[in-house]
Amino acid sequence: MLEIINKIEAISLNYGTITRSSPVRLLIECRFVPGLLSVSYVVKSPSFGPGLQSKGVFGVQLRLAKDAQYSSYYPQYHQPLRMLLGKPLYLEVRLLNSPDPTLVLLVHFCVAYPRSGNAVWVLLYNGCPNPLDPALVQAVGFNPPPPPPENQTRRFTISTFQFLPDGEFKDPNEEIYFMCSTEICSPRDQPCVEGCFGR
Repeated sequence: MLEIINKIEAISLNYGTITRSSPVRLLIECRFVPGLLSVSYVVKSPSFGPGLQSKGVFGVQLRLAKDAQYSSYYPQYHQPLRMLLGKPLYLEVRLLNSPDPTLVLLVHFCVAYPRSGNAVWVLLYNGCPNPLDPALVQAVGFNPPPPPPENQTRRFTISTFQFLPDGEFKDPNEEIYFMCSTEICSPRDQPCVEGCFGR
């Protein structure tokens, strides 16, 4: 009898920890009876879920729109951007090169953090404004749904940078970064909970 446990590699950053593998535990048992040979196994970790096969690579992109209609976007080389306090900032998270139009992009949380890494602000949690910070309920808004497939693009607006405490930064050139944690969900396998998107 043998138990197999995979090794999980984690990357620790100032704003959290990133893992790209799930815990797996297998219990394997081999039995030999004269004239009969059998092998059995028990999966002790949660189900792997169904596999998804496709050609090519797909990913998730976070980008900044220039207007509320999301008609054009700032190119990567245009950053960093200089924004006035209180002005709207239009963010979009989208699924790229999706092999299946029925897949749903879920946004678990989005954070803003300074380059110095001294703090982090949770803007969205479970797809909604951070319930632990009442100021963010007014600072985060949701825009009309994007064009089809709507379930693979998420759009929201923040008021720049109302989540920052007064006097938090002495350096006027402090850069703020955004990061979102997402999940790609198949409605054929499980319910895909949307949070506040699409309301």
